Amino acid sequence: MAKSIAVATIIGLATVAGVVSLRGKANPPTPVSSTTEGSETASPTLAPGATAPGAAAAVQTTSAFPDAGSFIRDPRAIFTATWGSGLGQLGRSRPQEGNPEGPKSFAVTDDGYIVLDQVNERLVRYDAKGKPIGTIPVSETSDDIAAGKDSMAVLDRLVQKKVTTYDASGRKTGEYALDGAKGIKEPGTTSGVFMDGKKVYVEREHGGLVMLGGAGGQPSADGTELSGRPSKDGALLLSAGVLSARAGVVYVNVFDRAKNGLRFTQKVALGPELKALLLLDSDARGTIYVGAWMTVAGEQPPDSIRVFCISSADGRTLGQTSLPTNDTPEESFRDLAVGADGSIVYAWRSEQGVQYLRATCP
Repeated sequence: MAKSIAVATIIGLATVAGVVSLRGKANPPTPVSSTTEGSETASPTLAPGATAPGAAAAVQTTSAFPDAGSFIRDPRAIFTATWGSGLGQLGRSRPQEGNPEGPKSFAVTDDGYIVLDQVNERLVRYDAKGKPIGTIPVSETSDDIAAGKDSMAVLDRLVQKKVTTYDASGRKTGEYALDGAKGIKEPGTTSGVFMDGKKVYVEREHGGLVMLGGAGGQPSADGTELSGRPSKDGALLLSAGVLSARAGVVYVNVFDRAKNGLRFTQKVALGPELKALLLLDSDARGTIYVGAWMTVAGEQPPDSIRVFCISSADGRTLGQTSLPTNDTPEESFRDLAVGADGSIVYAWRSEQGVQYLRATCP
């Protein structure tokens, strides 16, 4: 019997540092939030005029997760790519010295998928049925990709230290240097690239987002910052993190952009089985998705990725699902994403290749 998971009451904002050990498992994708054992409080990051937790604007909620029997343990494969360099294949690298790599990241678009196949120095575009339909050249040191409306952005944080933008046809439209960019002290600590409509942002070490400019290459003049990741409907800013690694307590913040105030903060007690948070995303209806790497003794297999979804209106838990973990050693940056329709898409690697799996959060 899988362990049941309960949600506790509202708490304050927190930002924390450090990394949770995965005890010898394969390297996880870059986590949503890093953790320090026993960290319980820290200073909040709020947009100007935002309301702090505990004030009237925050909605206090409690809810419980469904029984483990509601987990979906057999997600459907959307498409499969074997290892290689041909169209329909994706590259991997296992050097004698250095870290093994597979596809670093991917994005779900309105009409398909884009996979960052940096080993083969390209983006691979797939249609809604998973058929490869074209490629776009990128650097082999690229880390992450974000897709916006008729545009996309690719992050290279360690080597070229820049974000490159493209239009829907794959034509390069602009570049943003991260070295010296306002609000970014060290490009290597950025934890993702994001798009909010036509605006391009990078995330500062699991914290606030710094605007670089427009998708067409127009730089930002004021270094606008967001206190969280924009939801797909544009109405919210989302953030999450680990308050206590020992107890497995996490939080989810939902900030209302129109009202410029915190809608609610939800505290979630996952238990000591928590190893890392791997997903924070939303769908077009505003439902929020949080994914956690869990190791539960007595379960077979003991490791899984639990994804739970909550209402953006009041924090009610709507359901959860379970996905298998990656056991191969290839490093990645983003293995989970959510489509506008609520599809949870997961890149699952094996010795044969990569399967992109689809699950839902009932």
